[in-house]
Amino acid sequence: MPTPRISGSGFAVTAPSSAAADGPSRQKRWAPRSRSGCFTCRAGRVRCDEAKPVCGRCVRLCKPCAGYGIVIPTSSITSSTAVYDARARRQRICLETVPPNWDHMEAIRFYVTHFLPAQSAHLPQPRLRTFDTWSHLPVSFICSMISQQIQWSCASRGRMPRPGGDPALAPAWAKYFHYYRELLGVTNESIQDRGRHGGKYRALYCIFALFCMDIKADEPLWQAHLNGGFAYVDKLGGLDAVVGFPPSLSAYVMKDLKHMLLQVRGLVVYTDGQMTTIIQSGIIIQPPIPADIFIAIAGFTQLRIQAATSDSVAESVICDAAHANLTKLSALDPEAWAREHGLGDYPLVAATVLIFRVAAHLYGALALPAARSVKFPLRTLRKKLFALLGAIWEKINNHCTLLWPLIVAGVAAADGDAQERVFVACCFETGARSRNMFVEFSRCARKMEQIWAEGKTAWEDCFREPFVCIP
Repeated sequence: MPTPRISGSGFAVTAPSSAAADGPSRQKRWAPRSRSGCFTCRAGRVRCDEAKPVCGRCVRLCKPCAGYGIVIPTSSITSSTAVYDARARRQRICLETVPPNWDHMEAIRFYVTHFLPAQSAHLPQPRLRTFDTWSHLPVSFICSMISQQIQWSCASRGRMPRPGGDPALAPAWAKYFHYYRELLGVTNESIQDRGRHGGKYRALYCIFALFCMDIKADEPLWQAHLNGGFAYVDKLGGLDAVVGFPPSLSAYVMKDLKHMLLQVRGLVVYTDGQMTTIIQSGIIIQPPIPADIFIAIAGFTQLRIQAATSDSVAESVICDAAHANLTKLSALDPEAWAREHGLGDYPLVAATVLIFRVAAHLYGALALPAARSVKFPLRTLRKKLFALLGAIWEKINNHCTLLWPLIVAGVAAADGDAQERVFVACCFETGARSRNMFVEFSRCARKMEQIWAEGKTAWEDCFREPFVCIP
């Protein structure tokens, strides 16, 4: 029994508590401010500092603050207090706001810090891209850089880019298609000659951007955009109308038309003079090749189409025209052309021109069997092209400049030596290791494997459907 203790006012009985015997005294848990705190802190039963307009605790923990209840006085007969819940009407405050044009700034950073250093140094580089001129369209630039990032990611995985194929790339694909749709909207506005992006002067630029991105993403829509580009030029009034654009705009439009010209339909749409005007306009093309070589390739293609589709053209006429093209190509001096155009300091430029000249010879012999002669034998041209490719392949960094001659060599090797096919396959494998050209080299490697597996040797049999190898 506890011992009584006498005090001045009486006596009291004290006894040792169980809590004191077991350890420190138990402290009462803090009760939340159920009426004055924010709704987020109330729900979590934690202390709220009641900062306005948002709770400081929610800000520190990066949580969306649900705000406070606002008491609205009422003059009703019952004189009750109506509590208005601000959560229903209050807009959620974003605590981590993305700055304006953030994707554009990120695209510029990727272009400067990653894309430019990955370019080749053995060829003259174009001027650094400017981001405050008419030629720069932010939505197109963002979409292009995102597609480049997707291509690099797919190259590291060794697989072709496919939407939905890799869950890790799902956010990148979603952002790519978001800006792709925006670019389609800008293109349609420009075709209708309205909007703030340049009207009809911008339309061809946008169509070419869509065309290039379809090639990078290995999408089949590139043919539709290619044909749409030529149709739009016809709608404007032909090449003469494009040349009549304001000087600040025509250079970019002609540059875009130049890339489209080198594809399928452009070779039969324009005359030699018009093609020369387009090719020689603006900056030196990559790779720097004389316009006469492209004109000769276009001439061989036109003759090939006539030989395959027209019965009214005599075989002798086709042979004479083919021999005329071959003679012009033989008269071309690569070293003299490089010096004349200020490219003498780049020795690999002259070697690249020589490879294209021999590849054009070989293409003419493959595409026009009836035009083969003793002066330009197929076997000799094939051996010479493989010798030139083998001498330069290990010296260059940007193998994409030799992709078209490599395609011609692969078709010629279909009925040649097995070592030649092995060399072409190794070149495709080496080129596919490049992040910048993974899609292009992988696409061409698959096509060449298909040609060799089917045993095709004629050019018409190898490419029965449009095939693009160079963007």
